Amino acid sequence: MEDKKYLELKLDGKIVKYEILYTLKFENNDKTYLVYTDNTYDKDNDLNVYAGEYDKNADIVLKDIEDDEIFDTILDIVDSVEETRDQNA
Repeated sequence: MEDKKYLELKLDGKIVKYEILYTLKFENNDKTYLVYTDNTYDKDNDLNVYAGEYDKNADIVLKDIEDDEIFDTILDIVDSVEETRDQNA
């Protein structure tokens, strides 16, 4: 079993710890994206999941994803992986 990986971000002066669910590297734009969660749930009892562009060498390590096509692709990948995981459980 893999060890869980975490990301710590400073939000409103507080350090918040997120669990990294997936790291995705896109060859078409040579960028890396993180899919992560704070392990909280929304009103429908779905896990709150976030995604951002990751650059460990930048001042801002995690940036918003501004490209809708990239964001939709990430959602599709996550949905597909989760669906496969559910089928194999």
